[in-house]
Amino acid sequence: MFVSPAVAGDLVYVGSCSGTYFALNRSTGARRWTYDTRQDGDAAQFHGNPLITDDLVVTGSDGQGAASSMPSTGRRASCAGRRR
Repeated sequence: MFVSPAVAGDLVYVGSCSGTYFALNRSTGARRWTYDTRQDGDAAQFHGNPLITDDLVVTGSDGQGAASSMPSTGRRASCAGRRR
């Protein structure tokens, strides 16, 4: 891992070098949701620390640019700067 996790409420958010992004329960470590970047094409490694707002979790990655997800569900919200 090359990033620091971010904490908001009862969740910890962190991206992995394998291209999966995780939202974990802060107390138990149980997965709330995961997002696998391979569903959008090639796996992307996360090299940016997450920024959390009320509506989004935004993080930078290689090959995928800046990606954002819904904090409660992990559903992909947008992707900017994606390289092909």
